[in-house]
Amino acid sequence: MSQSIKPFHELPEKGNFGVWQFIVTLILLASVFIGIGQIPLVLALFNRALDDGQLGGLSQTEMGEILGSNLFLTLLLIPFILGLLALIFAIKYIHKSEILQFFTSRDRLDWRRVFLSFSVWGGFMLVMVIFTYFTSDVLMWNYKSNTFWMLFLICLFLLPLQTTCEELLFRSYLFKNLNFISQPLIRIVICGTLFGLMHFANPEVEVLGKLALVFYIWNGIFLGLLTHFDNGMELSIGYHAINNIFAALVVTNNWQALQTDALLMDSSIPSLGWEVLLTMFIWQPLLFFYFKWKYNWDIRYKRIEVE
Repeated sequence: MSQSIKPFHELPEKGNFGVWQFIVTLILLASVFIGIGQIPLVLALFNRALDDGQLGGLSQTEMGEILGSNLFLTLLLIPFILGLLALIFAIKYIHKSEILQFFTSRDRLDWRRVFLSFSVWGGFMLVMVIFTYFTSDVLMWNYKSNTFWMLFLICLFLLPLQTTCEELLFRSYLFKNLNFISQPLIRIVICGTLFGLMHFANPEVEVLGKLALVFYIWNGIFLGLLTHFDNGMELSIGYHAINNIFAALVVTNNWQALQTDALLMDSSIPSLGWEVLLTMFIWQPLLFFYFKWKYNWDIRYKRIEVE
């Protein structure tokens, strides 16, 4: 597979990227996320809960109990799926640009990179869960045959669309449109911070405190570095997909955003424990340097400012 010379942090040569196109795209996305995408969830809640007078002030946990965890998860994913379609539409018809160049600088999407990142990070998390399961009593078997396999299909076909929407928005669209900032690494920090702040309303932040936002911001920066140095989103798409699939399908708890009938229930006291610190300062840096070695990233070249 040949490698395009044009670095990923630059906007495509073909396309209209004026201020008004950017504003119209953001208005379109906001309409989808805040408006149109919420309609199915609101209708479902009205249908199930209005007669009982339970609709007002419901938490995510209560919504999941009313609708059922699988239906609730699906309804939560709909705004992101529509958002992904809206963003692709905007790139093609508002910016009149090529969609592929917002995913990768290569001639086509490198699925081997996607599956490698997916497999390596998924394998690591699986090892950590197995270790925790056999060395402590905080993980309890939670398999429910009547809901698990539908959850499996949701995670397989819908959840990757949600994560890809976030990647396309934060690691590509916003990143590229900040091209008035000459240093790409500054843009990575800005987009990573916006990515983290997007999770401000998540239940994890309420339970763990504002420090949880630091972890989200760190993850946003980490995924931005993968995208920038690899000249495409393939690695970040794979990483983000398996990370969320694992949280929904393998291990869950009663306080996180994705509350599902996963295989295992984590009964430990909510905290930003040693696992988070190991992830931030050991495992993610090791993964970064593994990809640097495998794909021979030229970090010095990547530090050249945009002309």
